Amino acid sequence: CLYIVKYQDFEESLCYFEMKQIFGKNISNNYFFSSTLIDPSRSPFIKHRLKILFTAQTLELLCQKLQNNSVSYRKYKYTYFNINTEMKFTDWNNAINSLRDSIIGAMDFNQPDIFLGLIQIKETWYFGEYCKNDTSWKYHDYKPNTNSHSLGIKLARALVNIAVGQNSHFKIIDPCCGIGTVIIEAVSMGLDIQGYEINWKIAEKAKENLTFFGIENLITHADMHDITEHFDVAIVDIPYGLFTKVVLESQIQIIKTSRRIAHKLVIVTFGNMDKELLHEGFTIIDQCQVKKGQFTRYVSICV
Repeated sequence: CLYIVKYQDFEESLCYFEMKQIFGKNISNNYFFSSTLIDPSRSPFIKHRLKILFTAQTLELLCQKLQNNSVSYRKYKYTYFNINTEMKFTDWNNAINSLRDSIIGAMDFNQPDIFLGLIQIKETWYFGEYCKNDTSWKYHDYKPNTNSHSLGIKLARALVNIAVGQNSHFKIIDPCCGIGTVIIEAVSMGLDIQGYEINWKIAEKAKENLTFFGIENLITHADMHDITEHFDVAIVDIPYGLFTKVVLESQIQIIKTSRRIAHKLVIVTFGNMDKELLHEGFTIIDQCQVKKGQFTRYVSICV
């Protein structure tokens, strides 16, 4: 598959970090190839996916391959996309017209059964089945209750992907879930997650947010230190005291309990807490920094 990602400058490190955890490889460009097939809408950064069926060095050879393999679609439509404007629309339009007689079936611009993609990268043409990010998850920004210091949906969605990678069966806990942003994103991906929130008022607001999106209540108003279940992974946006007084000792207790209740931890901190994580028995296996304005968030994966 060919994947194309899109991000703002300050999101680059987070995007590449997410791709590394999902696909198991480092990327350094806005496109990459992988044998892993995932829904582009799972990620806040993947914009296009082309499931590659045929490649060729020239259009003529590509047409021949399609004809030789009797490629057939009842009703299809091509979708234009590019990488760094390598391929202009007029050139792309001429290219798909060249392929018109190489596919059995008919183009249908209104109700196609499938979307197809064609792109030239360097000296190679790629043809396949196209899928785009439907961005339906952006609607989650319209939840009724928000906090100015809570995670944005892009970061929350990326954290969920960083936490589970390709392990969609993971049992996830967000023990300091706040207004439920991470919960909503995980549920929208079909994942198994629970949330805990110690503040009753915030927990109620989180439940209202879940109800707004038709999600059953997955949030417990309780102290995370009372959790007795064990989870595959915990996602923790550690309280940092912007609106409430949070001392280092409280943060260390959160880390300590995370060690007890989960095999793996993805933690977001406003400052380097490597020393504290290591002291509580965690091994930091990967890390990135997310900078925006004067703020820097550290995202660490620990086991």
